[in-house]
Amino acid sequence: NWCGERIRSANEISELNPAFYLTTEFILHLNELIKQLAVYSLDDTIDSRDTIEHAGDMWNHTQAALEELVHRSAFVGSNITNFALHGALEEIRLEKSNFMMRLGNVKNEVEISATSLIDRSGQYHAASSDAMQPSVHRLTNVSARLLHVLEAISIDNSDGTGRANPTNASIELFLTVWDRAIVDTQRNFKTQIDRALRRVKAQLSSLDTTTALGQYLMKLAELYALFKTDVTAKLALIATSVRMKMEDYSTTIDSQLTAGISDLLLAAGTSSVHTFLYLCLKRYVYSYFDESLAVGKLLYCGEPEIATLEYLVTVAGPILERAAVSDSSAEKMSIICSSTPCTDFDWPRDAVLYQPYEEEQILLAENASCLAVRTYMKMLNLPVALEQRANAEFMSPGGKRTKLPVLRVENFIYAEFDHIVTFLEKNFTKSLSAPLTPEEKDQMRSTNCLVEHLFTTAEQYISWVDPEVRDTVTKKRNGCVFPFPLNYVQNWRKESAVRRQLRMADYLNEGLDTIIGEVDHLCQDLSVRLGDKRYFFGDSPTELDALVFGHLYSIFTMKLPNNVLALTIHKYSNLNQFCKNIDETYFSVKGK
Repeated sequence: NWCGERIRSANEISELNPAFYLTTEFILHLNELIKQLAVYSLDDTIDSRDTIEHAGDMWNHTQAALEELVHRSAFVGSNITNFALHGALEEIRLEKSNFMMRLGNVKNEVEISATSLIDRSGQYHAASSDAMQPSVHRLTNVSARLLHVLEAISIDNSDGTGRANPTNASIELFLTVWDRAIVDTQRNFKTQIDRALRRVKAQLSSLDTTTALGQYLMKLAELYALFKTDVTAKLALIATSVRMKMEDYSTTIDSQLTAGISDLLLAAGTSSVHTFLYLCLKRYVYSYFDESLAVGKLLYCGEPEIATLEYLVTVAGPILERAAVSDSSAEKMSIICSSTPCTDFDWPRDAVLYQPYEEEQILLAENASCLAVRTYMKMLNLPVALEQRANAEFMSPGGKRTKLPVLRVENFIYAEFDHIVTFLEKNFTKSLSAPLTPEEKDQMRSTNCLVEHLFTTAEQYISWVDPEVRDTVTKKRNGCVFPFPLNYVQNWRKESAVRRQLRMADYLNEGLDTIIGEVDHLCQDLSVRLGDKRYFFGDSPTELDALVFGHLYSIFTMKLPNNVLALTIHKYSNLNQFCKNIDETYFSVKGK
């Protein structure tokens, strides 16, 4: 029914003013292309070589959509529309040909002139940006001329009382469907919350009945009821607000949609000042375009963003269950039900650190990250239970590189060394760097970033790019916990993710000698910084000591057919002694 109503809405609008509708669709597709090209040319955080490929794909996709609209314009009976769209399409095709020619020259020019990876990356971005900006300017002019065609179509179809508003039919249809969707969502949400509460009670039924448990379930039921009432009220408020806005602006939104995009894009596209161009595009045009495109879809195509409501019902129940029952143990429940509030300095007794199986599954980079966190927890004297899980990586809420280990403290879940260190400092005021001066803290943080980046990159490279290590060790360990053929799928997924990280860091196409050279240079700096001290900043350990130990000790102890990393680090005697000191101090008993 929903799909049928959307199709009928589009047909009704096309019957009201098909020439206006087709021209508007053409402009929306063209402005989306302009937006993407402008983003690619101005955002230096996007990989420029991927940018060239994506820009070409985006242009091909847009051209196909525009050709379909031009074909349909032949049957609308409007010479103005047909002539204007044909002319615009020819200009776009010509500009595409020039655009692809300019991009084709970018790679050859950069490869010939670049002298280093950094220089090459910078030249790629500058050259691709120069190739795209003329297209942004010319396509903006095409879009602006088409908007004048819209005005001509409006005058052509007016009867002296002003042209008919093509949004009225779809607004009425949308509001009818929207109201029904709100009611259905309210009912579904209430049902899901009631089911979630019943499942929680069933999961806790295995515990001994106590006063604390009874109070907890009563409070939980009250919170669920309050949440259910609050969400229901918010949905009703949203429904009322949407209806009021649609009714208020139904007579003017179509002109605002086209005129607003035209004015902003034209102002940005014709600016000769680069700074103003960037600010205008970034702060005004893009956000306005996204909003107007959504409104355009809603008004002209009858496509409200109903997925948001469906998502609310889908995820709310499971999230509430996980928050209520994070552990079924009686000890955990006694902590939850405890009437004594925890202070910032109270460390929970049930903290758990999850990592893959150490003997048969964990890989080099992941092992280094997990060991660094374990060492840091021991240096802080914070007890934490270590649990080895085959799916530890998939329990992670995310991260920059390894996504491991996963620390669960009460209802908090954090992953990776940096995030865990920040969490402990902010929530429990636990930190090893408190005695350091501000200058020493800045120095430590910068060294942490360098150590994490270079060592993790080298570990991932040797594990997944070196053929011998990848085929004889990495794939066997990574896939050992999965049955066939899932082990092959997981290896492919993991290898693709690692290679994508290495590509973004400009290391994927480098040789092993280059990687080892950078690791050797880093070890020289660390060796000089350590000197004859026990730790990097004197007699007390810091986050840097835990992180360096995690990487060095993992490289020393992980058995690989190509041990070039271990041989490189082994040259520095004080780093070897550093690892031995921490191992004896905090891990004197194996498996502790």
